[in-house]
Order: sequence, then structure tokens, then C-alpha cells
Amino acid sequence: MIVNNVSASERYALDEIRLLAPVLPRKFLAIGLDYGDHIAESGMEAPQFPVFFNKQVTCVVGHDDDVHMPRVSNLLDYEGELAIVIGTHCRHVPEHRAHEVIAGYTITNDVSVRDWQIRTPTMTMGKLFDTHGPLGPWLVTADELGDPHDLGLKTYVNDELRQNGDTREMIYNCYQQVAHLSQASRSSRAT
Repeated sequence: MIVNNVSASERYALDEIRLLAPVLPRKFLAIGLDYGDHIAESGMEAPQFPVFFNKQVTCVVGHDDDVHMPRVSNLLDYEGELAIVIGTHCRHVPEHRAHEVIAGYTITNDVSVRDWQIRTPTMTMGKLFDTHGPLGPWLVTADELGDPHDLGLKTYVNDELRQNGDTREMIYNCYQQVAHLSQASRSSRAT
């Protein structure tokens, strides 16, 4: 059930509704090769600068929505990631002020089509498939979250733990990422 124009007094049980993505971004930028353990397992070296790629906004779906398995590949992969939501227009944000432009954080599943990803140096083709960016279910503000650089990230598939990481392992922390991106692109408010 999708509920619109609900008054504050109306209540629905969580299992009676469908949660949509908590934000619909105008830009969906992601960082690659940012966790030391992931770099080590792939046999690569840590990048000298943050490696960003874009996903198309048509990848965004709710956390519990279906993810499309493309007919062109059976090499579908996934990584649970912390998502930073920018809350204001900004440009040239210094690292020490990056926290001021962050509206909140959520979780994303960075779904990739691996064979399509390695076909191009930008990774874009393997990252732009529709439905390959589930978000949510919740948007959490910075004061609710605490330190974004000390969070455990676990990904389960059918109750089986598949990924167990920590944001302490990031090569470029959240504020460095925001500062770096804001040098090249004006960030838009979340919508």
C-alpha cells in the first residue's frame, strides 16, 4: 500500500505499507576502491585520489524492492555501503566544514554487473543498471548517527552474513569525500 496525504493521527503497521527510498537524489555518486580490505582482496593498490563513479538516478529503489537481474549477464554482485546525503547546495567545501552540508546518512546496496563493469575504465556500464541502487529504509541525521567513521557495515543474503566491514577502514573518510567532490561538482540538495 502506498499512502499519500496521511494525517498525523493516522497509523499503519509497518507490514501494511511499502517504504520507498528515503531520498530521490539528483546525483548518485559513489566511491570505488575506498576500503583497505577490499583493495587488498582485489590485489590492487590504494588510489592516490578518491575514485568516483556515477550511478544513474534510475537505479534508486526502496530497500525492500526487487533488483533487476539483467538478461545480459549473470555476474550480479552487491556491496552494502554507507550513503551520504547532501542537504544544501554547496561548492568548494573545506574538509573541516563538510559535516555542515550533510543532511544525513542512509544505507545503499551498490549492485554491480561485474563483467560490464570491467569493460570500461570508468566502471559506469556495470553500475548504471536500473534498480541497482536500493536505498534505506531510513535517513538518519548526523546527531542520531554519531561518528560516521566508526560504523559496522554488514550485508546479509537470506540470513547469511556475506559482508562484514567497518567505516574505519575507509581510505577517504566521509568529509574528505564531500570536500573532494565539491571541488568538481556543485552538490544539489536531496529531494
